[in-house]
Amino acid sequence: VSAMAQEIDFFLSALPDHDELPEKFIEILCGFLEKVKKERDSPLPRAWDVGGGQSDLTDAQRAGIFNLTGVCLGHSGNVQRATAALELLVGHAAELGRASRRAFARGLGFCASRHLEVTLTAIAKGAKADSNRRGASLQNLFGKSTAAQTAEQLRATLLLSLGFCAINTPGPMLLQEKVCERILKPLHQALVQEKARDILRHAVEAISLVGDALRCPQERRMECDPFLADTTEVSLPETLLAALSEDSPTREALTKHRNELLEALLPLIDVPKEQDFDKMSFFDEMICPSLDAIGSLTLLPLELPPELFGLLMEHALQVLAVLLPQEEAASGGSVGRIKAVTGLMKALLFHVHNWLGISRLLQAVHKVGAKSHVETVRWMSVQIIGDLCRVAPIVAPAEGEGHNDLGDWCECLALLLPRMGDSSKAVASASIDCIQQLLARCELTATLRVGSPDEYLTLPQDTSALLGDLDVDSGLALLRTEGEELRGDPAPPSQQLVGSLLVRLPDAMPTMVQHLMLAMHDVDSHAAMTGVDAMHLLLRSCEFSPEATGNIVSSLFSEVEKVRHSSVRQLVLSCVKVLAMQHFEKVIEELLETGPDFNMCIMGALQVMVKENTLLLKLLNHFTAAWVA
Repeated sequence: VSAMAQEIDFFLSALPDHDELPEKFIEILCGFLEKVKKERDSPLPRAWDVGGGQSDLTDAQRAGIFNLTGVCLGHSGNVQRATAALELLVGHAAELGRASRRAFARGLGFCASRHLEVTLTAIAKGAKADSNRRGASLQNLFGKSTAAQTAEQLRATLLLSLGFCAINTPGPMLLQEKVCERILKPLHQALVQEKARDILRHAVEAISLVGDALRCPQERRMECDPFLADTTEVSLPETLLAALSEDSPTREALTKHRNELLEALLPLIDVPKEQDFDKMSFFDEMICPSLDAIGSLTLLPLELPPELFGLLMEHALQVLAVLLPQEEAASGGSVGRIKAVTGLMKALLFHVHNWLGISRLLQAVHKVGAKSHVETVRWMSVQIIGDLCRVAPIVAPAEGEGHNDLGDWCECLALLLPRMGDSSKAVASASIDCIQQLLARCELTATLRVGSPDEYLTLPQDTSALLGDLDVDSGLALLRTEGEELRGDPAPPSQQLVGSLLVRLPDAMPTMVQHLMLAMHDVDSHAAMTGVDAMHLLLRSCEFSPEATGNIVSSLFSEVEKVRHSSVRQLVLSCVKVLAMQHFEKVIEELLETGPDFNMCIMGALQVMVKENTLLLKLLNHFTAAWVA
């Protein structure tokens, strides 16, 4: 049906505007609908029954008529003919199947490309007539009556039609003029007032289409039509809204309606707190389209209040925590939902204008799943972080000694560095990809290469590997083709990376020590060991002031008792020895001030220190001086 509609559209486009062929096609197609309605309502035997069959059209036949009629209306300049045809089409909008319902909405969208005002008026009249019928009808004691169900199907179809009208609206100015009152307002009312699942689902899909229409340039809007293409690409907000001034009344109205829609959509992604079958079923059905709609609206270059941004992020993280599989394998449905929530996070990233916000976002995602005992969950979390890194902005150069992007970027790097040594090769490879994306966003490290794509691994036994298909051509910083590869060094990739960072960013490396301390608590012993090993290398290579040394030792001993892996704990104590080589007096002061009842970690640190001859001599001198005093 879709292919036939495209062929007819191409054929009619070659005709002059005054040609009568589109109107003749409309007359023929509408004649089918009128004849079927007449035959169906007539009590007489149906003349064109064949073998006891029915004269009514099948759902596929209806879909074809709706599609083709809409295409022909889009090429007809006769407003009266369009008005009459739309009235007939709306009269057939009830009792439609899934295919014919979507074809009806798409047909009205085609018509709107030529007759927007007439189409929106026909939709409004159909909705008003349905509202009057609802007010006059009574609820069936045993549930919804057939008439009530038919009315719900009509409202759902008309709401979906609004989305296709937005996609096909000719010209950005006309869309801006009509979208608030004629399209967004009815959709918001439906979200607030309607309870039927079918209506809400179609309203949500229409909102996604409207967001795409406002975001995409005119020549690309038809790509947003799900009948023509399945596009997962995230477009930059460089669209028709960019031309509006900040104090434009149109921008203010769009911002107001967009934010109201976002608030109305949030309840649809609320995670059910109890095991209620109906609530869980509703959540499962609505979660993907709702996340897509929220992401589509969030991508619009309109002001997003901080409170609303926080609510969206909170809901996204809650949904992600629920969707991540609790077992090694993930279902295909779970993968689709994780893609949807990742898309929302990417959209939120467009409203984060510094690396402090990006760092907080990556930490939140990392906390949800990257430290899980389940390999698949860790892999999925790192994949999501990688997708977010791909759309992150370029690190702004540091100016002065205050807070800057470089420090927050280093924090993101320290967050992912331990995963380079994860016990799972798939997780380690995915983390290398994340690290590479981060390096590409800093001018000082953009040429570094930690690995090559052919070395990256996935989980072959896990359908979540589908996430690897998520690639964002965002127009931001792309990985350079030439660069300094680190693979020739036999040292582990994490050590190679730290060595290169010490050369390129020596002033930023001391701050990474604090960020790497969290790695000692990782559930995966290999990742924990990698993080602490990187910290050990930094401590050996950087100079710290006595005050900074004391703070690091204090922080280490406040956390080392909680470390679950003995090998990691021993390496942490070796870090204390490295610091003692630089500032012995400050380190010994921090160690001994907790006495005289020393815990096992303090005793362990002293044992590690006495194995170094230089420190042994200093310890003997210190204790001798203390004894004499």
